[in-house]
Amino acid sequence: MPAALGTARTAAFGLGQLSFSVSLNNQVSGFGSLFNTTGIPISEFAKYMPFSKPSGLRVLKSLLTSCVVGNVYLPGSFTSASLRLDRDQILYVSGVYKNDVPQLMQEAKVRLGKGFRKLGALILPGSFTLSQPGGDIHHAGSLPMRIRPGVGETNRDGELFGLAGVHVVDGASLSALSEKSHTLTIMANADRIGRVLVKKLL
Repeated sequence: MPAALGTARTAAFGLGQLSFSVSLNNQVSGFGSLFNTTGIPISEFAKYMPFSKPSGLRVLKSLLTSCVVGNVYLPGSFTSASLRLDRDQILYVSGVYKNDVPQLMQEAKVRLGKGFRKLGALILPGSFTLSQPGGDIHHAGSLPMRIRPGVGETNRDGELFGLAGVHVVDGASLSALSEKSHTLTIMANADRIGRVLVKKLL
């Protein structure tokens, strides 16, 4: 934010302070949050600077006080992920983005850039990057709820198919992921299943 250049670097609230939604093509929406840079080591930003590390650190000490960092998420349906348990009981997790993700994220970059400019902010050149699948997300939906569950799935009460009495109440039991943060959804679902189990046990 150019108007904040030269502001002294002080301690600040470290969680996402402003969330936003961006409409994209084909009725797809992106969702993200903006964070204060305080609490994130300057060295984390230096590796993305087009300078040597010492020079980058010097530039960032002046620049970061006027910056916020953010993320943008698409719905989980744009990632193809799989889990595999081998004979040695080692769990392998793999995932790839679908082909239209780069184009959608480029569109998000353009639209957010226009919106931020209206608010007096600029996206720094080269700072809008696409992360690796699974690189900065909370994994969920690996044991999804189904009306008629099969192997690797749960019923509406989170009970795992084939293992009576074993209930999955964290993000693994969500049947689908929207682009929005699912933390409160996980908490609400866990509370719902917990109440069902208490009634069964009493």
